[in-house]
Amino acid sequence: MEDVEGTLMGTAIGTCFGYWLGVSSFIYFVAYLCNSQITMLQTLSLLGYGLFGHCIVLLITYNIHFHSLFYIFWLVIGGMSTLRMVAVLLSRTVGQTQRLILCGILVALHMLFLLYLHFAYHKVVEGKENFLCMDIICMQRGLTWLLLG
Repeated sequence: MEDVEGTLMGTAIGTCFGYWLGVSSFIYFVAYLCNSQITMLQTLSLLGYGLFGHCIVLLITYNIHFHSLFYIFWLVIGGMSTLRMVAVLLSRTVGQTQRLILCGILVALHMLFLLYLHFAYHKVVEGKENFLCMDIICMQRGLTWLLLG
């Protein structure tokens, strides 16, 4: 059981750090092409702080399993986090077309990553819950059989 948890944590950390570094590099590249005045360190910081909204949404919806609640928080909290990043990029990009391209890519990547995290790891958590419930049911049946049997 510890190997599975270790593997899950390693995968989650690798996924999030990979997203942070990969998308920051990609956004920096697109910002360079769109002649935006932003450095790589600023892009890393901007996207890193933007992931805090994802953490809040996932923390709340991990404990309360309603998909409608997730979608509301996805739009409100995830959207606010994304809009903050868009506002910074809008202030540093000159042309309208360049702004639309850069901010559209950022919004799509950031919001879709939150959807990915929710549904990819939701299946894993549901599987672990089902596994634990089956163990508890088997233990209860065994205890009942011992007491009655």
